[in-house]
Amino acid sequence: MATPYSWHPGSNDVVPRWAVPVQLLPDELLSSWLTRAALDHGCDPLVLTGSLWPKWRVWTLDFDRGGLQGKLGQLSFLSGVREEWLSAATLGPTIGELNQRPLQPNAVWPWILAVGARNRIRHGGLQFCPRCLAEDRIPYYRLHWRFAWHSGCQKHRVLLLDKCSTCRRPIEPHRLSAGDRDLAVCASCKSDLRDGHVAQTKARALAFQTLADQALCGVGVCYGSDQLTAREWFNLCRFFLTLLRKSLRSRPLRLVELIATLGVDIEQLSTPATGLPLELLPAHERDSLLAATSQLLNLGPAVFLEAAIAVGLTKASLCDVKQSPPASIDHILSRLPTTSKTFRKILETPSFRRIKPCPKGVIMRKLARLQRKMR
Repeated sequence: MATPYSWHPGSNDVVPRWAVPVQLLPDELLSSWLTRAALDHGCDPLVLTGSLWPKWRVWTLDFDRGGLQGKLGQLSFLSGVREEWLSAATLGPTIGELNQRPLQPNAVWPWILAVGARNRIRHGGLQFCPRCLAEDRIPYYRLHWRFAWHSGCQKHRVLLLDKCSTCRRPIEPHRLSAGDRDLAVCASCKSDLRDGHVAQTKARALAFQTLADQALCGVGVCYGSDQLTAREWFNLCRFFLTLLRKSLRSRPLRLVELIATLGVDIEQLSTPATGLPLELLPAHERDSLLAATSQLLNLGPAVFLEAAIAVGLTKASLCDVKQSPPASIDHILSRLPTTSKTFRKILETPSFRRIKPCPKGVIMRKLARLQRKMR
């Protein structure tokens, strides 16, 4: 069984000015710690943050991603937890090195689950393992549960949950009230999250997240004989994910044939219901995509090139117009033929003949997105 990586050690020897000391637990998210601090002091999280920052509505933001410059000093002074420890409990320092461009505060961050915040309401973005919460002396939410490549628990080998099993609402610990016992309570229906029904995660998805954690921690990862940096490896994974989703969405004949040749059963790989980016998908949909991506990575560049040539793929059919191909597959693309675009003249027809009904798949994706917004 793979050992989960540690992202920060937590805090020790806390000497607060608060009435109750609240230690930052290992790998705990900042929002999880702040919510626990409020409950330990017998008040709502909104009350605690209102006393800390009277003119700042912190729970309307996803502050686990950072953006707390100038705000942590007051929190550190009162809690006794050093400012650098609080900063380590956010996602920015961990994930920032994977992106070439500066991360925008209001955009979806690559490889980080988006919470979909609207006021204090959340549409998703926080997942958990009920068995981990059951084993915790003090239940808390881990930082790596916000990583988009984490769809299963490495310790218990079960699929992570991103909704309450009772009411099917997203996980929103910041909306707990002072009377709630701990963070293992659903904020919507008050049921115990530790009783959630779990399913087995795919072994290949667990292997993928182990390799991704290694890459992020600086352990060398390879594709074929080439050793890649963390940024290069994650760019390569994004390329394979895009390839899989393209084959599922529009099912181009040669691309589907390539995926089948490489051993991925495309019929067992369901299309995400909403069609949203990876960072907005539920755990079970990400689990299938990441397992298939792991399978493509393990085959190596030589097998991939051989299969691409065998099915007659071109460079244009592999590369997404909106996404630059990773440098690690340049030698593969250079071996594939290039085709020039040909244009056909479209005969003018009356406008009423050009109107076609919307495809069923598009309608179902819109419905799934609407249901997600309605929680």
